[in-house]
Amino acid sequence: YWNEDFWWAVGNGSISANPTYAGTGLALFDVTDIENPVELSFTGFGQYPLGVVIIDEMAYIQDSRYGIFLLQGTNPRRPEILSYIDIGGIGSFAVEGSYLYVVGNDLGLVVFDISNRESPELVGSSNDEISYYCINIRNDLAITWGRRNRSMYNIQQPENPEIVSSTRIEYDVKFANFQDDIAFLAVGESIRTLNFADPFQPVELSRYIADAGIGSISIDGNFAYIANHDEGLMILNVDNPWEITRIGEYYSKSPVLCADFRDEYVFIANSFDRVTIVSNNLHGLHVPKESSESETTEFELQTCYPNPFNSSINIAFSIPLSSEVSIQIYNTNGQLVETVLEKPMPAGKQSVVWNAGGAPAGIYFLKMIADDNQFSDKVRKVVLIR
Repeated sequence: YWNEDFWWAVGNGSISANPTYAGTGLALFDVTDIENPVELSFTGFGQYPLGVVIIDEMAYIQDSRYGIFLLQGTNPRRPEILSYIDIGGIGSFAVEGSYLYVVGNDLGLVVFDISNRESPELVGSSNDEISYYCINIRNDLAITWGRRNRSMYNIQQPENPEIVSSTRIEYDVKFANFQDDIAFLAVGESIRTLNFADPFQPVELSRYIADAGIGSISIDGNFAYIANHDEGLMILNVDNPWEITRIGEYYSKSPVLCADFRDEYVFIANSFDRVTIVSNNLHGLHVPKESSESETTEFELQTCYPNPFNSSINIAFSIPLSSEVSIQIYNTNGQLVETVLEKPMPAGKQSVVWNAGGAPAGIYFLKMIADDNQFSDKVRKVVLIR
């Protein structure tokens, strides 16, 4: 997570790029030179960090066993643990001003005064013992998301949070993020958008099927970065929240837990306790461009756009050498449905369109073969909807 020129990372097991670190804690990196990040410090604590909120020079870190740690990073080479809030069963938390709001298993909404960060004080509770997965603060409202439930609390007086709305919904929300009045919700293997201009009557705008577990949603202007447990990082164009489109991706060898961004770079954390820094040139991969042979160094089946689709889908791929290329479509039974392309292709970035025609709705797999060589890692999953 970003703070000026420093990257804050929490994790479990082998921390950061240095495998000699065993345990859990917080690592700080100087990323002034983005291509050569320098680890400044590592502070060990807790058992299993699950999330972190960075505000100015403070890090608020959720731990599965010990509660919430408050660390000060004024001196990034020697961060200091100021205190920790001993509270179990945390689902999520949010920091707003001098208050920290916690939800979780049978907690309802719990409020701590953190104006004195060395001695946080429990000052309020909703006393309703409702379980929630996550929380968002919007003006004087705390919006909480639980098991098929969305509740809102008036927090004008944080010491006395008052429930003002409780609505039964048809899905569980495990993660929520806002941009202006639009809420982006992680619901199973899909993303839903809601307009919260009127928070008491939010309007659902769209649903996007990610077809994989979602770890986090980060919003940057017109783009959403989705940590996808199965496929890596997905990039969506959310300029029009009524019609979300997938425009790019970065495939990881292991499940992506979360992603953050700064300027033209994206930081991707995976389940192998590694952080990958990628150049944020992923927008618009669905727009094929002419490329010289020297610009393309490997065989790659790239973006399938849009996905899901209801009639036709654009398939982008690249080849480093002039080759006989075949793009094949398979169903979930492993049966060949159609060969979309089978002919010699010049080196560079190319694209082809699959018109699904009368194919039934469902999941399909796209495979690329070049010069009779099958690339097992060059398979993409697409969803046809009717």
